[in-house]
Amino acid sequence: MPVRVESLSRFSTQKQQKKISTAVADGNVDIIIGTHKLLNKSFKFNNLGLVIIDEEHRFGVRQHDLEIRGGGELLGSEQSGLMQEIGYNLYTDLLERAVNAIKSGQQLELDRPLEQGTEINLHTSALLPNTYLPDVHTRLIMYKRIANAPDVQNLDDIQVEMIDRFGLLPDSAKALIAITELKLKATKLGIRKIDFGESGGTILFEDKPNLDPQQLINLIQSKPSHYKLEGEKKLHLLSEIPEFSARCEFLERLLKGLM
Repeated sequence: MPVRVESLSRFSTQKQQKKISTAVADGNVDIIIGTHKLLNKSFKFNNLGLVIIDEEHRFGVRQHDLEIRGGGELLGSEQSGLMQEIGYNLYTDLLERAVNAIKSGQQLELDRPLEQGTEINLHTSALLPNTYLPDVHTRLIMYKRIANAPDVQNLDDIQVEMIDRFGLLPDSAKALIAITELKLKATKLGIRKIDFGESGGTILFEDKPNLDPQQLINLIQSKPSHYKLEGEKKLHLLSEIPEFSARCEFLERLLKGLM
């Protein structure tokens, strides 16, 4: 299920305001966006993830205040605590993502990994589902820890911890860990993006990748049915590999050969 985001403003009818207020009080809303009236003591919160104070056209000013004075004054102790847990940059990114979602009339979903390092799309579900981690705070913190893992050993330790705390990993969480491990290796090589589905894919390198060009040439020449280079930055993966785990193994061998 996606994270539920609601907004309250002068454009909301009395009926809408009452309905949303009740949902917030019952703990059925994860993020609420509204004016300073949300800070009124009569407004009840229950298990809320974020309160975003958006004085309509003055949200940018509020954001500036948040940067200068810290979150405690504007957001209260619960939201300030969340900012400390997940980090200021991630917190403000969540604020921006939530506001953009509301303004575009879209549903904000936090059931997706944080983008960092090499962008990898292996055309499979790779996330921490809320059926596994129901608490949105815990999910965000685990996403941050996984994304910030400095090496494979640290990532393995996180995986062991998650199994110990929350139970065996579902397939989508296993995929997230596997893709993050590939990211660690691909980022070191200066790879910008990997897109690899059942019928093949591409690898896009940075302007100055951290690899020996001759190694790449040797790899292509040794397996011309598997690889094709387009220009200096794009490598086509010609193999058709239906299984996600097999695609991961293929990329593991490829990245190892380029190191």
